[in-house]
Amino acid sequence: MKKIYLLGILVVMLSGCDHFLDRTPYDNMDEDIVFEKLEHVQGALYGVYDAISHENYYGRQVYAYEAAKGPDFYVNSGTGNRFERENGYQESSSSGGFAVDTWEQLYGVVKATTNIIGRIDNVPGNEEEKKRIKGEAHALRGLTYFDLMRMFAYPPIFSCPGGAKYEDKYKKGVPLVLTIEELNSVITTPIGRTDAATCYEKILHELNQAKICLKGMPVKQGEISYYAVCALLSRVYLYLGKWEEAITEGELALGGKSKMMDYSEYKTNYYKPFCKENIWELAYTATDNLSTAALNYIIRYPTIDNPEDPKDGKVSAKQGYAAYSINSLWMNTVKKDAKDVRSYLICDNRKGKGCRRYIGDPTHYQHNIPVVCLAEVYLNLAEAYAESSRPNGLKTALDYMNEVHEARTDETFEGGLLTKQELIDAILLERRKELVLLGHTYWDCFRRAIPFKRERKGCVTAANENIDYTLPQVVYPIPENEMDANPNIRGEQNPGYAPYQ
Repeated sequence: MKKIYLLGILVVMLSGCDHFLDRTPYDNMDEDIVFEKLEHVQGALYGVYDAISHENYYGRQVYAYEAAKGPDFYVNSGTGNRFERENGYQESSSSGGFAVDTWEQLYGVVKATTNIIGRIDNVPGNEEEKKRIKGEAHALRGLTYFDLMRMFAYPPIFSCPGGAKYEDKYKKGVPLVLTIEELNSVITTPIGRTDAATCYEKILHELNQAKICLKGMPVKQGEISYYAVCALLSRVYLYLGKWEEAITEGELALGGKSKMMDYSEYKTNYYKPFCKENIWELAYTATDNLSTAALNYIIRYPTIDNPEDPKDGKVSAKQGYAAYSINSLWMNTVKKDAKDVRSYLICDNRKGKGCRRYIGDPTHYQHNIPVVCLAEVYLNLAEAYAESSRPNGLKTALDYMNEVHEARTDETFEGGLLTKQELIDAILLERRKELVLLGHTYWDCFRRAIPFKRERKGCVTAANENIDYTLPQVVYPIPENEMDANPNIRGEQNPGYAPYQ
């Protein structure tokens, strides 16, 4: 009997032997045993964090995919890098790049968190601890569905009724499984894709449930917190164009951290583990890291990283794929202001110039992954205020944008005479400079239906240099394996991809 691929992972977790927090994940236990004791459920939650920090999720996939699809990088061909297909917009129904790995990894997280949420109330133990675990599981499930939507479905401007570019063909989201009963029945009753509007409604519900559970809970390094959940809510509301809600959640998120690092600190501190600007990051250790599957390993060669060294930014060793070169437009944009400290991110690479957003210590591939950072929250607020109808909205937007701009240039951005659209454009440009390799620029363009032109190098050719969202490969195809196993999804392939045969 053929299993249903969507939720055919029959273990509780997807993690390896060790968790990045150096605690034990209970990923090899029978599920009934896991839910006998609260400490075992906590171990199961550690396993979820392991699954999220895996290379097929936030350890590499989300940021490598966004950079390959967006306007700021080209992937050098012939480097052994599997993201060449994504950068060349060459995915097909039968050969979808990293689509299969991503689908399986993220739905594994859905299964694990659904088990925790659905069963923890019956586990004996401290009620506050149960509330915290449940809140984190809701947050991680909400984030996972949001990322499934980003990679396998069209954003709200195309997919939700009322969106400026809405078309019926874009309305499909992803399959939703939210209860133990649905989880158990999916084998005998396979499900198709839920409409996008409902998916976003459920994502917001998940994050709001997490927010309720986690309010007042201690903030722990490496684990999602109340403030991180508020930041994620501001991100989702930004995608939905719900500006007032984005403002409310963004300002709540600032209750955890509100101070950008000083201009003089940037070069020696921006990449440090648990940098004071990061609201939530995934941690890796000397004994538990992604090794050659790490994001830095695929992006660039290691370099000399010392602002005082005359060879700063030069290649120090030829290790890794070093497949991503940053293009001239991004470099010229940052260098336009001679004081913009973000030009420090530019370094030498195998070919062209690389981006040292991540600096490994003590090895090239050992670096943390920020999931939510303070600069994103400030820029979310800037965009939302600029779009809002609030009195003094443009001035407040400019003030929030300057929290980031001043920290990186040591100068104030004088935008008081800009029109609303000119200020929004300036905010989006600031996001592009600040959030490079943090998983935003491509989706910022996509969620606002802004076309862009890419530099014709590497895997970028005349056929795929202009991205206006008519190419099918702006999203992944639903994997063929899923369709083989699930007859209810076979007629729901993304637009432009070949139908199921």
